[in-house]
Amino acid sequence: MRLLAIDTALGACSAAILDTNQGGIIASASLPMLRGHAEALMPLIRRVMDEAGTAFRDLDRVVVTTGPGSFTGLRVGIAAARGFAPSAAAMTRNRGMLTTPGSTFAASMLRDIERGAPTEADHILGDLIRRGDGGPNDFPLLRIAYAHLRAYEARRKRENSGASPA
Repeated sequence: MRLLAIDTALGACSAAILDTNQGGIIASASLPMLRGHAEALMPLIRRVMDEAGTAFRDLDRVVVTTGPGSFTGLRVGIAAARGFAPSAAAMTRNRGMLTTPGSTFAASMLRDIERGAPTEADHILGDLIRRGDGGPNDFPLLRIAYAHLRAYEARRKRENSGASPA
């Protein structure tokens, strides 16, 4: 696994590439600084990536320190990490973890549906919609997901009662 590590929490701006297949850190750089992380971080990351001969698409993960440290420094590191898209391989791996039947990483509602059990549609999605009603945002995808889960619940109830569809 190859990952980019970012640290902007305290008195330095640091980045490193770790490759577990090559046994550890293959490139790193750190600049001592109390201010200026925002301006220094991206050029530092580019330098480390070039030194490691790594493209962003080759990364399996991007990790960042989350403190303790200065609020501004932490925000710079987290924002930078969130700006890197995961590789296609990482997306495939993550999708598999979330959708493989029986996976403990799958959403609880998916696991409920797979075993024909009741879902938390009203408790979770219904509550989110109620909280957002009247607000500045409309939630069309949330409403569609909620409608699908309500249809599933109605079909499940009908099938369990032995009634035929209308």
